[in-house]
Amino acid sequence: MNSHQTMAGAMLLALSLFAGLAAAQQISGSITGVVQDPQAQVVPNARVTLINQAQGVTAMQAVTSQEGTFVFTPLLPAQYTVTVEAAGFKRYSRTDISLDANQRLGIPPIALEVGSPTEAITVEANAVALETVSATRSGVVGQSQVNDLAMNGRNLGAVMRIVPGVQNDTSTANGQAIGGQRTDQYTYTLDGVTMEDSGCGCFAFRYSVDSIAEITVATNGLAAEYGHSAGPQITVVSKSGTRAFHGTGYWFHRDESFNANTYTNNLSNIARPIYRYLTAGWNLGGPFYIPHLLNKNRDKVFFFVQHRQQHGLFAMVRFAICQRESHD
Repeated sequence: MNSHQTMAGAMLLALSLFAGLAAAQQISGSITGVVQDPQAQVVPNARVTLINQAQGVTAMQAVTSQEGTFVFTPLLPAQYTVTVEAAGFKRYSRTDISLDANQRLGIPPIALEVGSPTEAITVEANAVALETVSATRSGVVGQSQVNDLAMNGRNLGAVMRIVPGVQNDTSTANGQAIGGQRTDQYTYTLDGVTMEDSGCGCFAFRYSVDSIAEITVATNGLAAEYGHSAGPQITVVSKSGTRAFHGTGYWFHRDESFNANTYTNNLSNIARPIYRYLTAGWNLGGPFYIPHLLNKNRDKVFFFVQHRQQHGLFAMVRFAICQRESHD
């Protein structure tokens, strides 16, 4: 098989997995709210628009009910802007609304001001939003934490330990204990698809942390939508492309030359043991477009591709490519 046939086969595998995963995704959440006038009376028939900030696209549109309420679902994890337009009121926008995987987010009441629709009010959402719609309690590891925290071995299990209730436990296959639950009762999903080794109750393979957008660990009060096991639900969401191009290159190397030898080895004239770990790679995401021909506004088709210098090739949804982790 020549190189062109190999490349074509890899692309077909990526597209087939993308199609299958897209139909099975269970990482979506919802945003709900109510629109009111200055006297806190509900405003029916107001036009509400939801915009994905990173991709610059209108995710959904709705009209408030007779009770002034609106619901947007299903929604992928992202940062959103909600805009409200109604006759006799100023145009209202609330930015930076963060929605995590599987989150049921109820935003505070939207209070419109009397005025012309050509006038606008912009409100920045609070950094921390209280969970008022669902009883499920979760801890979220965001993309900045995944990128910035030092992780021995670049293992996603290490960064999960910053979530309340997750403890370090090297005696388990997972490397952590969550809420006192048995490790064979954990459920791991990647973009909504179960990726679990039922023999050990751990992640079936090591997914590159450089391709992770966020990790949500639901520890208790689990809703009926969660199944398969009685323990915590670990939801991993992969990165996706945005309107702007973003890329990263990295090289992590560990070697025995950086280590001190033990006292007993020095006493016995024994050399330092071999200790070598190498992780290198790159990733790139952005809009898929051809100037003046395809996706000219860069708001319809996006890609994310990632390569890691390890063994074993996996093609993942969103055109992200990851590889099995191994030690050289």
